[in-house]
Amino acid sequence: KFAVLLLCACQGLSAPQNEGGSFLKLFNQLSDVLGDGYIEDIIKMRRVSRKVKDSCYDVELEKKALKECTGEKEFDPEDFIKILRSDNTEAKMKLKEKMKKFNENKSEVVTCFAKALGIMTEDGENVSEEGVSMMLEKVSKIKDQEINERLQNRATLCVDLSQSCNVNSAFMRVKTFIGCIKPAMMNLCVANHFK
Repeated sequence: KFAVLLLCACQGLSAPQNEGGSFLKLFNQLSDVLGDGYIEDIIKMRRVSRKVKDSCYDVELEKKALKECTGEKEFDPEDFIKILRSDNTEAKMKLKEKMKKFNENKSEVVTCFAKALGIMTEDGENVSEEGVSMMLEKVSKIKDQEINERLQNRATLCVDLSQSCNVNSAFMRVKTFIGCIKPAMMNLCVANHFK
């Protein structure tokens, strides 16, 4: 749900603006639709989710890859919300430019990110099963061998999914793979804590 909120906000930011207060107007509209305190609850949920993820996986490789491909530190949705709520027009304009630049280069950034993680084939067209396996071995803090095996098996399924016949670009292959592996990594992390 938070991703949907950010997507709506980003679309609003990257659309042409006819009036000066449109950022705050957009945020107020989203707040009205989502209800009082809902955004704060989502941010709290994200913090808990991040804490759980950090207990199972080393995120430094991901942060390094992101910085390499965007020149930016990791994006924090809380910063996004603070900027939308503030009266700082300059910060809002900078955010709008960042989002516009990202949207224009999204395909390149995502494939660069995958290459920096070492999960692409040499030709840069497909997700590499061997690369994914090595990356997961590198980042997993999970000691339980059975959970790690399940993670590797799930990764194989996600790589296969990314190579489906209707997935026809490197960007879409990476997007499909990430959309498959991220929830699996979180589920197996939670399973590891309850074993």
